[in-house]
Formats: sequence, C-alpha cells, structure tokens
Amino acid sequence: MKSRGLALAVLVAAAAGWGGIPGHAAVAIDTEIKFERVDSKWIVQTNGTWAVEAEITIRPPAENPSRIVTVPIGWSNTTERLTIVHARVERPNGKTVDAPPLGIREPPPTGDRYFHEISDQRRYTITFPDVGPDDVLSIRTKREVFHPRVPGGFMTAPTLDRTVGWEDTNYTISVPLSMGFKMDLRGFEHQAETIIDRRVHYLRAPKTSNPARDIGVLSQFDRYPGFSVSTFNTWSDFARAYETVLLPHAAATPPVKALAEKLTAGETGKREQAQKLYEWVRDNIRFIPIPLEESRADPRDAADILTNGFGDTKEHAVLLHALLGARGIPAEFVLLNAADSATLAGAPNLRPMNHVLLFVPSLDLYLDTTLGVAPFGVLSFSEYGKPAIFMGGAASGRRDMPMLASGANISESRTIATFGDDGEVTGITTTTARGAFGVWLRSSARAFGQANPAAAAQTLRENGTPGSGAYSFGPPNSASAEYTVSGTFHLQNQSPLLTRGFFVPWTGLRILPRPGDFLVGPLTLGQEGRNVATFCYPGIQSEEIALTLPASRTPSSLPPDVKIESELIRYSSQWRMDGRKLTIARMFQSLVPGPVCEGTRRWENLEIMAKIRADLSNPIGLRLDQAIAPGPDRK
Repeated sequence: MKSRGLALAVLVAAAAGWGGIPGHAAVAIDTEIKFERVDSKWIVQTNGTWAVEAEITIRPPAENPSRIVTVPIGWSNTTERLTIVHARVERPNGKTVDAPPLGIREPPPTGDRYFHEISDQRRYTITFPDVGPDDVLSIRTKREVFHPRVPGGFMTAPTLDRTVGWEDTNYTISVPLSMGFKMDLRGFEHQAETIIDRRVHYLRAPKTSNPARDIGVLSQFDRYPGFSVSTFNTWSDFARAYETVLLPHAAATPPVKALAEKLTAGETGKREQAQKLYEWVRDNIRFIPIPLEESRADPRDAADILTNGFGDTKEHAVLLHALLGARGIPAEFVLLNAADSATLAGAPNLRPMNHVLLFVPSLDLYLDTTLGVAPFGVLSFSEYGKPAIFMGGAASGRRDMPMLASGANISESRTIATFGDDGEVTGITTTTARGAFGVWLRSSARAFGQANPAAAAQTLRENGTPGSGAYSFGPPNSASAEYTVSGTFHLQNQSPLLTRGFFVPWTGLRILPRPGDFLVGPLTLGQEGRNVATFCYPGIQSEEIALTLPASRTPSSLPPDVKIESELIRYSSQWRMDGRKLTIARMFQSLVPGPVCEGTRRWENLEIMAKIRADLSNPIGLRLDQAIAPGPDRK
C-alpha cells in the first residue's frame, strides 16, 4: 500500500490544485487506480491570491486484500491553508461511510532535519479502513492561497498523469476582468463566459486512459495532457515580480562584506575574485535538494544562510549573489528546470521550473554552486540549452541557456586488460572528462567515495561483468578543467570463453556512457522510440580497449572497421591485432545543437544509433581448433 499512497499524493495534488509539481515523484503507480471525477473550482482575487474548492472521486485498486487505502494530501505551510471538508467511502448501495476521526492525521516529519527546516511541505494522511473493490473514495478539500510564490499574479499548470485513468476532469477558474489572463491548453477543451465583473473559464479534459506502454524521455509536463494559465502577460512581467522575492535577501550586509573581502584578499581580477567566492559557497554551504514549489516561498537572508551553513537552490543563489555584489560583481538570477523538462509553460508560470542559478554578465559565465563539484563556470547537462527566465538584470525575461561547444564536452575511456591462460581477467580503466561530462564524472567519484571496493563491484555488475576492483581519484571539487578516475579490476573466472569461441571485449570499470550513447539519446531506445523526443547535446566520446589475449589462443577473425558520417554525427571504430594484443578504438562526435532531438532529426539519428549499437556489441572469435602450444614440461 505504500507505493499506492505516495502515487496518490502526487495525483491528488495535480487534481486539487496543490502547489507541488504533479508527477515529480518517481513512484510505481497501480494501473487500476482511476480518477472517476475531478471538479476543481478556483476563484482568483485582484491581489493575486486565490482559493480552490476541489472534490475528487477515486476508484481504488481492484486487488486490495487488506481493504485499507491511504491517501496523503500535501500542502504548503507558508503559502496556503488547507481544510479537508469531507473524506468518505461511497458504497454501491448508496450508503456513505466517513473516514474515522483518527484516520485523518498529520504524521510527524521524518528524515533529514535540514530538509524540514527549509521545506514548508506538510501532509495530511487520510486512511480509509474498509474499502471494497466496488466502492468509491470521495475527498473534498478547500485551499486558501494567501501568499503566492510569485507576488501580484495568479498561475497554475496541472498535468494529468497518464499512468492512471482520468474519466471526467473539470477545472473552473474565475478571474477578475481587470486582470490579464494567458492560457495554453494541451489536451483540454475550453469555454468561457463573463459574469458581472469576472471572466469564468471552464476547462475539461476528455477521458484519458492508461496506455499499454508509455515510452518517454522528457518529463510528464512536456508530454502529458495539461494546461497552463497565468495573469502575467509576459515573461518579463513574471521575471520582475519574482526578482522581488529574491533580490531583497541578497543584500551585501556587513557579515557578507567581511567574508567576501577575506576570501578575495590579494586577488585583483574580477574573474579570480568570483572564482574564490563561487568555490567557497560550493564547498562550504550544504545544498538541500528541494524543488522550488516544495521549499519555503521566500529565501532566508544571505547572512542567515552563512550562519546556518545550508540552503536550498534559491538560497545558494542568493548567498553567492550577495558575495559577488560585495565585490562589485553584478549577477542575475536564472530560473529554469534542471531536471527532465525541456519546455516552459505557454503562459508565464513557475512550473515546471525548479532551480535557480546565477549569470555573471561581465564574465559571461553561469555559476551553480549546488552541483557541489563543478569547476568554476561549468554546468551539468540538464542546465545547458534550456529555456530560462533571467531576473535582476537590465533585460529581465525569457532567454535560452547557452550550449557547450562539442570540443569542450569530452569523455575519454581507456581500458588495458589481460586475459590469462587460466581464464583470469585483470585490468585498469582510466576515465578522463571535461565540460558537462566532467561534472558527471566528478559527481560519480563523490558518490563512490575513496577506498570503497563495493562501488567498483557495483559498476562491474552494471556493466555485465561481475568481479572486484577499486577506484582511485583526486578531490572531485578540484579546479582543473579535466578530471580523471582510475580503477583496477579483476573479473570472475572467464575460462569458459576459452572454449566457446566468441565474446565481446570487456569495458572494465566504465563509468560514463559508451561512444554513441546519451549525446543524441539513449542507445537502448530502439525503433519503438522512433517518435520519442530525447535530449541531445554536442560533445565527443572516445573509448579504447587494449586486451592482451591468452598465449594459447589467437583470434579467428576481427570485426570490420566502421565509419559513419552525417551532417551532425561522426562515428568510427577500428580493430587492430599486434601479436597477442587486440586494440579497439572508437570515437563518436555529436554536433547537434540540442537540447532536444525530435521529428526528422530523431529518425535520422535512430538509423545511425542502430549501427553503433551493433558495433559496440561486436564479438571477437577465438580459434577452437588451435592446439595448446607445449610448454617446457610438455613433450
């Protein structure tokens, strides 16, 4: 029942107008759950506050031996008041049974105390103790939003999760005629009428069923039915409103100035000063990973963040903004989705954006201290190329994030291994990366930790080659542009391969994707994903495998070399034999502008990826008719 409850928390939020991000939790959802009816009525006031009355009827899972169903409902403690008007079970015979008084409670928070100090999320848990397969759950709530996260305006952008059924979904939104109203519909029908001094909008979603199989790379927000509405006319209006939430807390107060001066003592260049400040925040302020709509609406002051030593995404940005300002280095706040969404709402909206970083115009650099290991001015893949909202500068509004040049985003893997006559395989893998690949590699190293053989064993299992090993690497937060992780490994007995003839050479302690994988979409997404949009990026991946074969065996044949060239993709692989040493060299270069590949470009890439996938799995053959050469003691 736990997974069902968590899933329902997300879905009820989407239906009832909660400020959380619908579909954000990655939870297994029982496909038999069905929302039979959703009626959500919103009344917006001229000051941007609003109230929501929602009634939801839920068809519970057919297979539920315990007959207990738990529905958590989340709400924001600092932005709204939540009232549960009723929670009851409706029987097929027309009778209704209310949830018992003790069945509606607010469990105490658990887990990281720092998370709960920053998060303003509260949760009621409604427990229905006796639910039959033909019963229906009915929940009615009222929310009063008294502190909008973006002041002066109303916005919402719900999404209907297609992993469950939505039979009859209705939203009514009443807005004063004096306020603007932008709308973007995805799978919803719309009608509107004027009633006295209000414009009332009726939005309805046709019946949405659970597909047999849902294949997708981009987020639910990008792909699922939903809508976005807003009383902000432009993204510039939105940006100017939200910067009033952030800027007042980024003041360069005396404690902030004192620290900035201390950290930059002896540095005269603005770039060097900015780097010192960036690295200090990155290394000394703990990041609490809470999405914007689940954190407190307003950040703490920069001085308070210094005192406490931790902060969420907007607080990291606020503190660094204040430190830079103390040294006369202006910065702008940048709001974007740093996860799996590649689009913005059609009407200015906070959702699906979940992250804040900084742009320093004078240095033309983007800084994100929450990454923990990123060198100065380097971001993660999920931040490059994204649409974003810039705030606090001369031209607040919507702009796109830049994309790395192909040659600045590099992953290199080299594995040197020996396959002994006794079937033992030992080797060393060295991975070097820079750019966004470097951030990925550094983050992996930080997750591994030093002297952790279990991490190497896990990597080998994930690569399909069980064994043991150990990693070696320098500090993940080093300032160097390139970063390297080395690892020694030993594979479990491979002697059966000496008599089977064919095997695919091992990649050892490979950490990053192989050439051709990831940059233009996952290699595992074959023809069934032909019409699936994927993220794509420019970059270069190379792989070299140098394998010394057993003295008692020679290869019967080598796969042919491969060379593929298109307008935006280059791929090559070469197979060479020198005595007992087999060397395989592969290189993949993507020149795609990103950040999304779809349509014709996606189809063209699929054909190339199929050839690359085949090459990566090419085996070598060992001659089985070859007699073992006699040794000194053999006659």
